[in-house]
Amino acid sequence: MGVYTYDLANGKLVHVNDIPYTSQYPLTVVSWPEHKLYYSADVGDKGDQLFAYDLRDGKTEQLSTDLFAINHIIPTTAEGPVIVIAVKKGRRVLQTAFYEKKTKRLEFIDEQDTDTNTWTASYDPETNKTYLVQYSDKEDYAKLMHANETQTFMVPATHTVVEIDNVTKQKRKIIELKDEQIMGISARGGQLFLVTSPHVLRPPVEYNLVDINTGTRRKLDLPISARTGVFLTKDGKGLYFLGGSKDSSHKQERGIYYYDFQTGALQTIFLQKDGSYINNFMYVSQ
Repeated sequence: MGVYTYDLANGKLVHVNDIPYTSQYPLTVVSWPEHKLYYSADVGDKGDQLFAYDLRDGKTEQLSTDLFAINHIIPTTAEGPVIVIAVKKGRRVLQTAFYEKKTKRLEFIDEQDTDTNTWTASYDPETNKTYLVQYSDKEDYAKLMHANETQTFMVPATHTVVEIDNVTKQKRKIIELKDEQIMGISARGGQLFLVTSPHVLRPPVEYNLVDINTGTRRKLDLPISARTGVFLTKDGKGLYFLGGSKDSSHKQERGIYYYDFQTGALQTIFLQKDGSYINNFMYVSQ
C-alpha cells in the first residue's frame, strides 16, 4: 500500500513509503514534526496494532499489543500524544486512547466505560484540543433491533460531540444530535464541520457548521458529495474533502477537492486514477 504526499503549492505528488496492507482497514497518517508515519497492521492474525515508521532512519516500532482494531489515528504535536480510536481485545466498543511518547504507553480515556462508542474524531492544532463523536452502544443496539423488526432504515442513536483538552484531559460537551448520525467531523477556525444523516450510513447526507463556543448549528446547502474525509482550512473559510461534486457541470470523479465557503467555488485538487483507490487522506498545514 503506497503512501504519498501532494504539495498544494506546486502540485507535486511524492511517494513517501510503502506500508504493508495487513490490517482490517488500511490506515496511515503522517506526522511531519516527527518525520514519522503512524499506521495499523495485523500481528499474528490476532488483531491490528499501532506502528510507527521513522522516515529518517527507516526503523519500524510497534507501539501497542492489546488492540483488536483501529479506526482512527490522529497525530498532534511533536511531543504531544497520538490519538487512537480503537477496540481493545475482548471489548465491543471503540474507545479513545492517547499514545504518550514519553512513557510509550497507550492510555485509554474512560477505559471502564463499556457503553460509550467513539465513532470518529478531529484534532484542532491551533487549540490542541480533540473533538470526539460518541454514542451509546446500548441505544445503538436498540435502534438496530427496532429497524430489523419494522423492516425500516435504522435511525441513529443520539450522537454527541465532546471536546477534550489534550493536556488536562478535561472534557466539555459541544452539541448533541438526537436521531442523527455524525459520519464526518473537522475542527478548525473556532467551528466544527459535521457530515450528518437521519439514517445510519444512508442518504440524505447533510452538511453543517457548528460554533465551538456556543454549540450553535447552521445547516449548509453544498454542491459536494462527501462523508468521512473532510478537513477545514486553518481559517475555517474552506474545506478539503475526499469525494465528488453534485454539480452536473463539474467532473463526476472521485478525488480530493477544495470548496470555498465564501465564493462557492469548487477546485479539483487530485483525482483518483484508473486502477487505484484513495483509501483515506489527511490535510497537513503549517
